[in-house]
Amino acid sequence: MAASIERSFVALTVGGLATVLGRRVAVLVVDWGFVVFLTQRGLSQDQGHDRMANEPLVMLGGLVVGLVAIAIGGFTTGRIAGHAEPLHGAGAGVVSVLVSLVLLVAGARVTQPLGYVIVAYVLTIPSAVLGGYVAKWTTMGAHAPSGVPRGHEPQRP
Repeated sequence: MAASIERSFVALTVGGLATVLGRRVAVLVVDWGFVVFLTQRGLSQDQGHDRMANEPLVMLGGLVVGLVAIAIGGFTTGRIAGHAEPLHGAGAGVVSVLVSLVLLVAGARVTQPLGYVIVAYVLTIPSAVLGGYVAKWTTMGAHAPSGVPRGHEPQRP
């Protein structure tokens, strides 16, 4: 029992970090790519940042890429935990939301409209749960809890 709790704690720690860092890096890459695109079109870097903050296509791209990164974090959490994968994925999503809220309260600059931010928060946990389900689906056919390949367990009378 203690090993299961310890494994869950490690899974939530690693998965929570994966969701937070993965989303931050993914969104930064999308933002950076758009600013580079705009500066090549003749805008200054400051003009590019200003335009990017309200560009619907960039916001949508950042949202999608961020949610995929969060799903990967939920998947990672579920795989490390090895049991209750969707629940562990949800835990990683909760960690991600809590860290984001702490950063927001600490004064992190938000340039997106409030509606975008709310949608991102609302979709974070379901995205992480989806990652947890993918972790469960990818391990379902591998082995039974006894270590015997599924379908080859001894039949009980």
